[in-house]
Amino acid sequence: MIHNFNRLFNRASGRRVRLICLLLASGFALKSRAQTATDTNLVKGIVSAVAKYNNTYTSEKLYLHFDKPHYAIGDTAWFKAYVLSGSNHGASTSAKLYVDLLDHAGKKVQQLVIPVFDGLAQGYFPLNEKQLNDGSYTIRAYTNWLQNFGGDYFFYKQLYVSSLGGKAWLLTEQHRRDTGTDSNRVQLAMRFNDAKGLPLVMRQFSIKIQEGTKTILKSEVATTVDGTLNSAFSLPGKANKHNLNILVEDVNDKSQHISFPFYPSGADGDIDLQFLPEGGKLITGLLNRIGFKAIGEDGLSRDIKGVVVDSKNEETATLQATHNGMGSFVLVPQPGETYTAKIMVDGKEKRYPLPTAKTQGMALRVDGINHADELYVYISATAADNKSYTLIAQSGDKVYFGSGFVLNGDGYYNTRIRKSLFPTGVVSIVVLSPDRKPVSRRSVFIDRQDALQISALPSQAAYNPGDSIALNMHVVNGSNAPAQGSFAVSVTDDTQVKDAVQADNIQSHILLVSELKGNIENPAWYFTNGEEKLKEKALDNLLLAQGWQGFDWEKVDAPIPVAAYQPETDISITGNVKGLFKKSDAGVKVSVLANGNHPFLQDTISDINGRFAFHNLPLTDTVAYLLKLHNVKDRAVAAEIIVDEFKPTTAALTDLPRRMPWNMNADTALISYINKASQRSQQNVVFAPSVAGKLLKQVDIKARREATDVGNELALEIASISEEELIAAKKMSLMDLIYKKFPLFKESSIYAINVSSRTRMWPEMQFVNGTQWMVDIVADGQFVARGQYALSMHDRYLYQKEYLNTLGADDVKSISLSRGRYLYMVIHTRSGRGIYARTPVGTYAYRPLVMQLPKQFYSPRYTVKYTQPDLRSTIHWEPNLITDAAGNAKLSFYAADKPGTYTVVIEGTDMQGHFGVRTQKITISQNTAGVKK
Repeated sequence: MIHNFNRLFNRASGRRVRLICLLLASGFALKSRAQTATDTNLVKGIVSAVAKYNNTYTSEKLYLHFDKPHYAIGDTAWFKAYVLSGSNHGASTSAKLYVDLLDHAGKKVQQLVIPVFDGLAQGYFPLNEKQLNDGSYTIRAYTNWLQNFGGDYFFYKQLYVSSLGGKAWLLTEQHRRDTGTDSNRVQLAMRFNDAKGLPLVMRQFSIKIQEGTKTILKSEVATTVDGTLNSAFSLPGKANKHNLNILVEDVNDKSQHISFPFYPSGADGDIDLQFLPEGGKLITGLLNRIGFKAIGEDGLSRDIKGVVVDSKNEETATLQATHNGMGSFVLVPQPGETYTAKIMVDGKEKRYPLPTAKTQGMALRVDGINHADELYVYISATAADNKSYTLIAQSGDKVYFGSGFVLNGDGYYNTRIRKSLFPTGVVSIVVLSPDRKPVSRRSVFIDRQDALQISALPSQAAYNPGDSIALNMHVVNGSNAPAQGSFAVSVTDDTQVKDAVQADNIQSHILLVSELKGNIENPAWYFTNGEEKLKEKALDNLLLAQGWQGFDWEKVDAPIPVAAYQPETDISITGNVKGLFKKSDAGVKVSVLANGNHPFLQDTISDINGRFAFHNLPLTDTVAYLLKLHNVKDRAVAAEIIVDEFKPTTAALTDLPRRMPWNMNADTALISYINKASQRSQQNVVFAPSVAGKLLKQVDIKARREATDVGNELALEIASISEEELIAAKKMSLMDLIYKKFPLFKESSIYAINVSSRTRMWPEMQFVNGTQWMVDIVADGQFVARGQYALSMHDRYLYQKEYLNTLGADDVKSISLSRGRYLYMVIHTRSGRGIYARTPVGTYAYRPLVMQLPKQFYSPRYTVKYTQPDLRSTIHWEPNLITDAAGNAKLSFYAADKPGTYTVVIEGTDMQGHFGVRTQKITISQNTAGVKK
């Protein structure tokens, strides 16, 4: 560093550069003139404006702790959720959490609604084979309130769900891109084994190179006697190397296939090298610290080293990555000069231009590494302008420091800020111009050393298979005082779950990941013990590279808009009553009735704006509420009820790194897990105790079509609209729903026939001349047209059309198309009133998304002899372990029936902004005396 400064000093000219170097060498300089009353008022105004906005739009942070990092089809993915306030990391006010399971294309496969109590929730995803395929999935979690901030603020987690069965392939892949004249030529080698590890010999495969979903190259190759396959191909010059896939299919069985991301250059390929000046801009004549980040084609980091040269090819700085492709260097750009970084990529020198330096501006440096108790802030500009600037430092939703300043005659301002002012976490420091616009900004990390310390001592050194295991947990805070808190504990079998200690945890996610944009590789590393100085420097470089997410200062002086999404602070129903001409109807009695295991009835009166609200409704298994309107004489009111329905997010899935399939270069632990998961799926009764007698063979009952009694004949169901689709359509008329679900549906009275559909509407139908006519609509066993010959053909059509237009979708249980001699639409209504079913005036059937209630994780007790092997990969999951006033809690569970080691992962918080993470091992020894019963 001294050598670097000497070179900068010798090459730089003028008093300004010399003074900067002297300031850096001495560590600190005197402040400019004292803060004036005008400065104080300016700071107070800014702090007040920020507080006003943040009090209106209080941020939230989410974290979901899963029991393990990967799953198999048929598994259950267990999780605990933390819904915290962004300001103090205590409990948020949101009472509902929405958790989606999205496939690789971002399509929603499952959606859960989880009740939240005091910022805590728990749930599970049943990974049903009817819904899922082998592949990569994304967990997305958000609250209704969080939708106001956009998709970047949601919680995301990627996981892989593996398929089962003996047909699965185990694939090892290697490739090399030529370095000669044809640099787009790729040599590809793959080896295929079956689930038992045996090579797939002389198997014919189709290999497709895809850009997104478009196939750009295709070939067929057969494996050799050892299961290997070799191929070579040349990529098109315009191919997007960041979005390529390889799809391998068995030529004789297209259901057997595997697709995986393909990066032609591999670890030694093209590198994207980004330069990020501290404070945001590179300014000539000023000392600038510049962060950099190097990533490869796969979006992951590349460790690099090289030099920075000027236009004369003279070296001005060196650069070397500190961690995960990130580092920093200092530079004093000269007017009219350009700078280039030189590094070696794939054996060749590659040049990357630095950003062009501005001739005027302000540079900001913040040093939080070399001083234990203070942040040293250095501000320099190309010229003194005698303007009043403001220095603001904030964390979360709160401003903790504000100071007005004017640059001194040489264009400098330096100050110190006590770290004790801030909580642990990311602190955003910004310089504001007199018109309150950001001039320069920088983020740093403050560590108050106040993380929770968790110990979990087993009751004995080692256990036998089947033993009851007890863990005695004790938690203290940063002051070594006992800490009460809520924790989740997962215990996994190391022979099946290799990477139980995941790359992100509650501490790293809440304090770091949620504050930054972009992908962070292994964020938990920054918070683990050991190499503290390296990690402190690496974390500072990370914030240089990615610490740009913060308060939008454009909002300071703008009117605060009304939030589009309101917080759901309890279980409630709110809405409007609209009378004649859609005007708000005040003073109307609104009743809500719920049936189920816990029936209840409540009343309220609509206010002057026609608004009504039912708050703090009981958490029950009720999936429907009936709302009714009454006047002062308790008679039904002919008005419209408009309920504030939940609107799921439409935010696009964020750009997350693509994951490799589980069976690509799989390790032995993962293969063991998949094989045991397959065995679990074949067990008739998991962990069933031995019983007398014989077990009957398993009989698989296949679905069959239902026959419906229509008049005097049986008609076979050939297509339907499900109850879930009907509920989702809510008050949409049946006619509109049919048009929406089946675009080729049409109605016609030209031939005095009622409703018709074209060939592709119902794919399984047999058609005559491309058209099949419906004879009638049957509702709850009644012909809607009151008999085939009761009305004229045209009147039948009008009657049926009116029926479909006046009945709401959520008043119906099911709609199906059935075929006998003729084609019938068969409807089952919820009221069972058939042709008399209508949506009652002044009523509304409200069916919110069903909330998932907690479910107990099953842990078998070895009190009797078991006939089946214990194949659990998650030995135990406890999402709600609470420490008492002394910081103590106890957990017990049973070991499986084989020796080995388990990994215990404990995560949690005291709900006061402090987090704790603990991992440890438990040994299960071979029991020479037999399994303990």
